[in-house]
Amino acid sequence: MRSGEFAASQNALRGRLEVERDILGAMILAPETVGSLATTRLTDTCFQGAAHQILFREIAAIVKAHETLDLVTLNQRLEEKNLLEEVGGPAELSDLIVHVSSISTVEHYIEDGALSGT
Repeated sequence: MRSGEFAASQNALRGRLEVERDILGAMILAPETVGSLATTRLTDTCFQGAAHQILFREIAAIVKAHETLDLVTLNQRLEEKNLLEEVGGPAELSDLIVHVSSISTVEHYIEDGALSGT
């Protein structure tokens, strides 16, 4: 692979990971809308990183059970399952919601199949 192709590949991966982070953060911020939409259109295998797959599975389980979803409950759930450090710790969870572009943009990502396998 040439250096230009490698750089393009890295940029595409970086962009995809940002979309994944946007979706996960929006699921936490708006579980009734984005969370419900994501759990009907996506699976954990739509996410590339192991940490994102874990987060999607745990957030989706909370959404499907109609339980309260916020950073505290998600943090506790991950800690109880010894998964908190695997996903980057409490700071990573907080970072997810801080950088969400917008809820409507994330809804479009999901509806338009922004993640392969959707």
